[in-house]
Amino acid sequence: MSLFYQNALYEVPFTIYFYKWLEYALVTVVLIVTLRTLYLYNLKKYPGPENRKKRWLFLPLLLIPFSIILCMYLFFIEPHVTTEIPGYVQPNTRTLVITGSIMLLVNEAAYTILIYIYELNQVKVKAEQLEKEKAIAQLINLQNQMNPHFLFNSLNTLVFLIENDKDKSIDFVHKLAFFYKRMVSQHHKNLISLKEELEYIEAYTKLLKIRHGGNLNFNFTIREDVLTNYVVPMSIQIGIENAVKHNNVSQRHPLTITIYSQNQEIVIENNLQKTEKNIGVSGLGISNINKRYQLVANKTVSTEDNGSVYRLKIPLIHKDDKKMD
Repeated sequence: MSLFYQNALYEVPFTIYFYKWLEYALVTVVLIVTLRTLYLYNLKKYPGPENRKKRWLFLPLLLIPFSIILCMYLFFIEPHVTTEIPGYVQPNTRTLVITGSIMLLVNEAAYTILIYIYELNQVKVKAEQLEKEKAIAQLINLQNQMNPHFLFNSLNTLVFLIENDKDKSIDFVHKLAFFYKRMVSQHHKNLISLKEELEYIEAYTKLLKIRHGGNLNFNFTIREDVLTNYVVPMSIQIGIENAVKHNNVSQRHPLTITIYSQNQEIVIENNLQKTEKNIGVSGLGISNINKRYQLVANKTVSTEDNGSVYRLKIPLIHKDDKKMD
């Protein structure tokens, strides 16, 4: 640069200028390789944004090898290899060292800042990845809770039927096997389409009808345009199960469960006739579904209880709303 700005390029033959440039380039390469090796060693020894102060304190120390290499070149090598250029005055050693030191520190600072920004981004990415992995682990744990929960309730129903109606118990076992197969096939998914959920809800309601007969009634009113939206697997089934579990279902007190779409929700509504043991009780199933909705789509289920009617509102999820697949 000093040669260029002093017009040496235009005043001396190009060959002489080129040799001078090559001489400086070789010295620069030696400086870069040495200082970069030391810099990367320090970066490896003190990685991460938490060690940034130690790395900053190390930067001025690079002036020592820089000054040694530069002075060795100026005093011991340059006098023997340099080519005299007419009209060009070689800058004195102090000017070269000071100018080079300033350029070195500016480059080090810029490089260190860029690395620090990169490390902060990496920390953020890792934190997000860990959070996602934690959420997935929680989701799997919640999903695993529901299979034994459902099986336990189904076996209780089967025991009841065996004691009271063997023919119905056989039919129940066949339908239970079909339903459980469908449920397990969806178990690994975080979300399924509403249409898929309703397909095995139909099988589930038939299981309940075997046990309760005309004492339990279902009404479905679902708009066609919402069938492509998503729900958490088993969410509607658990809502229905919750209604049956916590209310009297008898000839004297028939239970009617209505499932319908409203805005961007599926509402599961039933007349309230709670048994004494279930008054004030909140089931594991609803809590589980609520946590899964929070993990998958940052949404929550909601409930309404006006004393005569209970409503469970399950959000419908658009594909773009999913937090993880």
